[in-house]
Amino acid sequence: MSNEEQEMPYGQIYIHKTHSKRELIEMMAHFRIFIGEDPTQYNKKELQQVIIDTIPKIKDDDIKYDNKYLCNSVENFINYLVSYNTKKVLSVKEKENLMKISKRLNNYCKNDYNLDFTMYGNIYEIINDAQKISKYGDSPTIRKTLKLLNLDPKINIVLKPCLSPSDAMDLLEQEKELQERKKKKITIRCATPNEPIIVRFD
Repeated sequence: MSNEEQEMPYGQIYIHKTHSKRELIEMMAHFRIFIGEDPTQYNKKELQQVIIDTIPKIKDDDIKYDNKYLCNSVENFINYLVSYNTKKVLSVKEKENLMKISKRLNNYCKNDYNLDFTMYGNIYEIINDAQKISKYGDSPTIRKTLKLLNLDPKINIVLKPCLSPSDAMDLLEQEKELQERKKKKITIRCATPNEPIIVRFD
């Protein structure tokens, strides 16, 4: 095997368990990882292994940036695979628990970050809850909660929401649009005999 044909070593890769069997199949189709005519006949563990075995054979040129995973290199693709899947579908109970935690944290923020008015014993319990919900950063409610917590002078770390690549890109575009609007100034003036305001209806 020549140097050009040698497979690139990426070490041991473990695909995060939050990536469902269905998503793995969609991912394989997207990146043209062939496993057979009917991928659904394989279980999740088998699909994971096929992807892991195929990764060393993939080149950066095979990864398109304009895909829904927003990967522009093999390394990006691996990072996506090993990271928590923010698009994981939660059960009703999981959603309820998530909102309860978010509500408790919001109450803490609204009470001037005073622990005395909460069920929390110390700031570390608050940080722990914040890090739990940060995995679900695609939720606007969670992002708002984390934004409020980052204003707390007692918290010396930045609490960042985990976002799916597509949502991260959407938020970036929204921020750009907001900045563009701020740059545009509207001038309001009164009409004068020398400078009348003329409105035409065509």
